[in-house]
Amino acid sequence: KMLSFGIRSYVQVVTAHLLLRIDVYMVQAFLGPSQTAFYALALHFTELVLEVPQAIGLVLYPKLAALPEEQMHRLTAQSCRRTLMVTVPAAAALALLGPWIIVLWYGKAYAEAGAPLPWAAVGVAAMSIFVIITRDFTARQKQRVNTVSGLLALATNVALNVFLIPIYGIVGALFATAVAYSGACVILIYFFLQESGLRWFDVLVPTRDDVAYFSGVAQRALARV
Repeated sequence: KMLSFGIRSYVQVVTAHLLLRIDVYMVQAFLGPSQTAFYALALHFTELVLEVPQAIGLVLYPKLAALPEEQMHRLTAQSCRRTLMVTVPAAAALALLGPWIIVLWYGKAYAEAGAPLPWAAVGVAAMSIFVIITRDFTARQKQRVNTVSGLLALATNVALNVFLIPIYGIVGALFATAVAYSGACVILIYFFLQESGLRWFDVLVPTRDDVAYFSGVAQRALARV
């Protein structure tokens, strides 16, 4: 049973890796090392934001695995909403301030790396939901749903990159990635809603409790300071 679970999880992880990295390989193939360096720099800022859902998912998974299915779905939905409350502002800051920070830190020669960051922000917001919901399916030993969603997004990413990279360069690559991430997110939300019986706004729209939760966190932080 452990080997079966591990093999399915391995396929899921490899699919996720390709989804997150295939664009880098394709930028290198089409545009060469200098543009790949700019693209990798833009992705570095993206991955800083993605660390948030990755960290939440790491803590969330064992909790989900110990819960009854109904409670599992509700905790997953709550985690999605609260993750968005962190990642959406961070993604907006990435799109607005990222180009300026790149020039400030690395110089004007690297300004080109800031051009695709608005599309990176879109991809980050979508992928943050994808990361959280995958924990729900993995906790129920349904990694195939995550894998199928990832493979469909991967195929979309490759097809769009083949068309867009030669025309629009690294901006086209991150646009393709944003579309692929968003597609993966939509597919996974669809399956999650079908199985959980929840509605889309239960997953995406913050509630008063969510706002109160972060307000409490802020108050405790200020009290400690």
